[in-house]
Amino acid sequence: MRTCCLLGMLVIVFYMTIKWGFEGKQPHWTQGTGDFVSVADKVFMFVLMIAIFVWSFSSFAVRHARLIVGVGLVLAGFATALDDFANENTAIAVGWLVVIFVAGIGTMPFRSIHALLLAIAMYLIYPIVIEYGPDFLDHPELHMERSQRLLMAITGIIGTVISGNLYHNRYLAFSRREKLKEAGARIADQAHRLEELDRIKARFFANLSHEFRTPLTLMMGPVEDALQGHSGPITTRLQLQLMIAKRNGRRLKELINQLLDLSRLEAGRM
Repeated sequence: MRTCCLLGMLVIVFYMTIKWGFEGKQPHWTQGTGDFVSVADKVFMFVLMIAIFVWSFSSFAVRHARLIVGVGLVLAGFATALDDFANENTAIAVGWLVVIFVAGIGTMPFRSIHALLLAIAMYLIYPIVIEYGPDFLDHPELHMERSQRLLMAITGIIGTVISGNLYHNRYLAFSRREKLKEAGARIADQAHRLEELDRIKARFFANLSHEFRTPLTLMMGPVEDALQGHSGPITTRLQLQLMIAKRNGRRLKELINQLLDLSRLEAGRM
């Protein structure tokens, strides 16, 4: 919408430059007779576009951007039509209306149905002005050539098709971006969970030495003392059981050491 407003302001400046600088028409505030160009409608549209540009930063304008732009384009079309009453020329400058329509749908594509409604509204501007303008503004009757009507109709049809395709492509691109954002959020969440699992695993292995190896060492000490006879004579059967306990204790200690080594390998410390 902001791009459309900026482009509209540039079109107004370009229009006034052509009329004033190249065609030599002097600016005049209101409509009348004579070889000049009216300024009131241009100033109104320029100020309106500045207001829409500033308003476009609000959430309401973002949600209703196409409606606002559509209304602005129709108002710009009426301003262009009223400009034809500024002099004694009874011809209609349809080309500027085509420029306004193409600039609008080019900067902000509409859905096909909305673009078609906008094209119909732009097409009906001049018939309305031709019908009621001379009575209200005391101006000779305007006329619209058949070629001009054909130009407006062809522009409306082509513009509707192009605008619909542009809108569809932008919608697909927007959908892909949203899906990528959702996928990125899921990946980030999974990465966060994996990091949390890594921290839990690291704490587990860090506590493994104290929680398992220390009690195991305290258990193996009396067994070795008993086997060495420091606690007095033992029977053959008890000696066999103590040897089994010692062997299983060493095996358990080796398994714990292997787990610790695996943890160090994963952490890159070995």
